[in-house]
Amino acid sequence: MRTNHPHRACAMLMATTIGLSIGCSTEAINIDLSEQGVLTLLAERVSGSSIATATAHISDSSLLGLVAPNVLLADDQIIAINSVPLSKSTLTSLGIESTYTANVEAAESSESYKLSFDNQGVTTTFDADAPSDFDDVEPSIGDEVDYNGFDIEWDSASSSDGTTIDIVIDGSATSYSSDGVLSVVDHSVAFENLADDGLFSIGTTDLEYFNPGTITVTITRTKVVSQKLGFSTGTLTFSITKTITLNLVDVEA
Repeated sequence: MRTNHPHRACAMLMATTIGLSIGCSTEAINIDLSEQGVLTLLAERVSGSSIATATAHISDSSLLGLVAPNVLLADDQIIAINSVPLSKSTLTSLGIESTYTANVEAAESSESYKLSFDNQGVTTTFDADAPSDFDDVEPSIGDEVDYNGFDIEWDSASSSDGTTIDIVIDGSATSYSSDGVLSVVDHSVAFENLADDGLFSIGTTDLEYFNPGTITVTITRTKVVSQKLGFSTGTLTFSITKTITLNLVDVEA
């Protein structure tokens, strides 16, 4: 069971994955990537870790892309982050290879990435500053909260960072079937594209369906950058995720 809030969210970006089209694919050597190639790259990192998981998808923006949207890079066309090449991975049993992944350790700091695309000897590079880590989040792991609601506080980013915050609360709820049978099911509420201003209030109505006990709060800071990197268009998404577990109690119990 998942609750959607108008204007506030139904799905967080770090819970979604890059959309991948299933269908025929095109060899990159058959198209001009600077005219038709569309790059979508996602680099995700967990708070406290210097290792990011990077995924890139290349598609064809031309009319041919309607039939064969997935683009396969040639062996001498290499996307890399901090000099680590993203390797091909098979998406389906049909052997469609259009996504490229790697675990990447940031250079100099956990917030700095150097991206490059070597297109058959012609290399384009881009230095990206990823979102900063969460140094201080309240409530802390293991704290008690109740159904009256609580504030989530974190160290806000600089107004020039262009970051947004997603918050997801996961736990359990009690469900009753039409014949009165009781069962415990997963339940979550989510809030998307919040201002990165360091404060968000969780209200009573947000918590009313959760069972008492452990709830998990996941906070994701996201930064989206438009960067071609040698393609026709490109979107780079960087995220950092902090997870805390809390104890939800009933003050009237």
